[in-house]
Amino acid sequence: MGKASQTKKGQVLATTLNIREQPFTSAKILGTYKKGGIIEIIDENEGWYKTNKGWVCKDYVKILN
Repeated sequence: MGKASQTKKGQVLATTLNIREQPFTSAKILGTYKKGGIIEIIDENEGWYKTNKGWVCKDYVKILN
């Protein structure tokens, strides 16, 4: 059986975690995740995780898998 790329699940550690349009801190904020929320990570890029809503800083996300 072929190995498909799997998404990871993460839990938000920050009180509010900004969701950004691009993986850098000066990018436009699209929204926020609340502390304790579970997010699905679909990609990763130099300290950032991509979710279905945008990019978040990986320093504030704990991987659950």
